[in-house]
Amino acid sequence: MLSDLFLAFYTRWKDDLWGPVIRTAIYWYVAANNRGSEIGVDAGLILAQTALENLAWTYCVQDRKMVSPRAFDPGGLSAADRLRLLATALGIPTELPRNFRALRAKRGNKWDDGPDAITGIRNSVVHPAKKSEFAEGSYFEAWKLSLWFLDLVFLHLLEHDGEYANRLSQRWIGEVETVPWGKGADAKTAKE
Repeated sequence: MLSDLFLAFYTRWKDDLWGPVIRTAIYWYVAANNRGSEIGVDAGLILAQTALENLAWTYCVQDRKMVSPRAFDPGGLSAADRLRLLATALGIPTELPRNFRALRAKRGNKWDDGPDAITGIRNSVVHPAKKSEFAEGSYFEAWKLSLWFLDLVFLHLLEHDGEYANRLSQRWIGEVETVPWGKGADAKTAKE
């Protein structure tokens, strides 16, 4: 698969707009994934959301001009709305995965979707004055979900429409499924 994606990757890497953004997003993505370096899932979640927001800005404002720069100013779109806009534009589902019991167990107002959970939990880390109690495993699930969004954003930006290993549902090494926007994805969804 890597050889199939290389040309699109190289094109983005050398592009004046996308090159710096891709390099920085990959740096944050690798750091967010690195569980062996004393970085906890809380720090990984912060790094992943930062990468997602930068990719959202570049794709939705600068590249596609879907919204004006003001939409990303304070008082504009919320962080969850920015991630939701990017995901929707790229054909990435935003629902909370059914198997994410901790995120689904939130007391009070339930999460609207994945972007809401990611940004809500990240905000509880970055803004400690907002006391929130989450079910055990919520930080881990939000971190894992944020990395899944990054996986799919990168794959979409590299024009991949085939199979990938879904970190949210993979049960064994080598298990793959079609990306949500890919050929055959609708047929698989119709069967479920």
